[in-house]
Amino acid sequence: MYDASRDKPVFPVGAATPYVPASTLKLLTTVSALETLGADHTFTTKVVSAANGSLVLAGGGDPLLTIKRQTDPS
Repeated sequence: MYDASRDKPVFPVGAATPYVPASTLKLLTTVSALETLGADHTFTTKVVSAANGSLVLAGGGDPLLTIKRQTDPS
């Protein structure tokens, strides 16, 4: 990972060792998102308390993140 604003690596440990990424599709998705949304774009995620004392992450910006079942159009 590289911080272009400071012109230096963020986490340089092992940076000289080449490796195979865990998912090349994630790399393509990241590049596409950066190109489309810009590097300054952020998504909103709220942490809320559920009735049973659990914490729930309420993400925003991704229409696929839902607990509602989609209706079958057929």
